[in-house]
Amino acid sequence: QSQGRMDKPFWRDVDNYVRNSPIHGLDNLNTPLLIAFGDKDGAVDWGQGVQMYNAARWAGKDDLVMLVYPGENHSLRKEENMVDY
Repeated sequence: QSQGRMDKPFWRDVDNYVRNSPIHGLDNLNTPLLIAFGDKDGAVDWGQGVQMYNAARWAGKDDLVMLVYPGENHSLRKEENMVDY
């Protein structure tokens, strides 16, 4: 479930939010990870991408890449950025 689909606020269902948070599953991460985001994202604070990357590094994961797209929103619109996908 994504946070937008949770049927209770965080303070009423902390366990469910933690269980569904990707940052709490880093110990089980065993595949390469690409974290990509625009720094003008209106849906997700771009700082959360940085936090996820840093947390993965601190958890000992080294097969990961972080791409930051200056001036991009949640969906990449600039052709030069879309080629990464």
